[in-house]
Order: sequence, then structure tokens, then C-alpha cells
Amino acid sequence: MIISKAGISFEIRLPSSRFNRNIGNFSDHHFDPSGKMLSDVDWEAQKANFVSSEEDEIYVLCIMKPCTEPGKIANWIAPPCRGINGQPFEYQYVKKA
Repeated sequence: MIISKAGISFEIRLPSSRFNRNIGNFSDHHFDPSGKMLSDVDWEAQKANFVSSEEDEIYVLCIMKPCTEPGKIANWIAPPCRGINGQPFEYQYVKKA
């Protein structure tokens, strides 16, 4: 609803429970995110539109650098608006003894 209120004509949907299964009843067949069955040829032709590639995964691993410095947050995570119980984000929750 937030997207449509912003005037953007886009809808986020969860994929079908049949999509990209490796185990269970649907593991022997290929389905698109809406749940439509695809042939092996169609799946191979379209799977780059549905699932991440090896290059995508490498890129994500490259940008996901840990950040353990107090008061800082990793650049791939959006900072929270506020901390726990309304504390500022920089609040020191754990004190060294």
C-alpha cells in the first residue's frame, strides 16, 4: 500500500510455493514465480529473470562487510530510526566491566 500511495504502479508479491523447489512435491518440475509450470527449455531460457546468478551472489558477498565498531552500522543495512526502548542509535547498551 505504501508503494501505491507514493504513486508508483508496482506491486510486490510473494512467489508461489511451487517456485524454485529443490525438495518436495514440486521439485521434479520447473515453475515461474506465479506458479505456472515451465518446460525445461523455458526454465533455462528464463531462469536468469527469476533467480540470482553466481555473479549476483559474488557481488552481494563483496558488499556485505561486517562492522563491529560501536555506534557504526554496516553500509548494506539501513540504520534504525531509533534504538531499543526509544534510545538513540548510538546508545551503549553493553557496558564493559
